Amino acid sequence: MGVFCREKIKNFLINTKDVEDIVGYQNTKGDQFNNKIAEVVQHIVNHGTYHRGNIAAMIRQIGYEGVSTDYIFYLRDK
Repeated sequence: MGVFCREKIKNFLINTKDVEDIVGYQNTKGDQFNNKIAEVVQHIVNHGTYHRGNIAAMIRQIGYEGVSTDYIFYLRDK
């Protein structure tokens, strides 16, 4: 996710008064959807976890030692 996209999401969430509000958006195919803001945020976090798991599996498959992708480990090392 690029810096611009992260900033847009951050600014949107800062200005959100109620995460139960419904937000409309389009997917990459142009299909329109409506969900609660809280549901979209949960999806973003969950989808990132999916990709980190795929990358970790690929790294192990080519013979490298895996690393933890758990957020709490990142925070502890930070």
